[in-house]
Amino acid sequence: MPVGFSDFEGREKLASAELGVFLENAHDVTHLRFPVKSRRHRDAVDSNLIYDTQTDPQQQSLVKDDALEARLAQQMRSLLKRFDAPPWQYERMGL
Repeated sequence: MPVGFSDFEGREKLASAELGVFLENAHDVTHLRFPVKSRRHRDAVDSNLIYDTQTDPQQQSLVKDDALEARLAQQMRSLLKRFDAPPWQYERMGL
């Protein structure tokens, strides 16, 4: 029986789960995937927040640099590929 952080998952949540092999590194072991809406980020801005933590450790001033943002996005895509991230992770991150 699947468990969450504190107890068994309820029937409604189990009914919404998708059963399958979703990750290449799962070695063909079937697992459950649950749709989850983020409560933490519901009020988050719809942009990429970039800070220079060396010169601005308190993250008070956003860095606005399109070339830097493009370079960081490419680095993120490379890391996702390196670690066999599933396709929906790219979509979730806007990549």
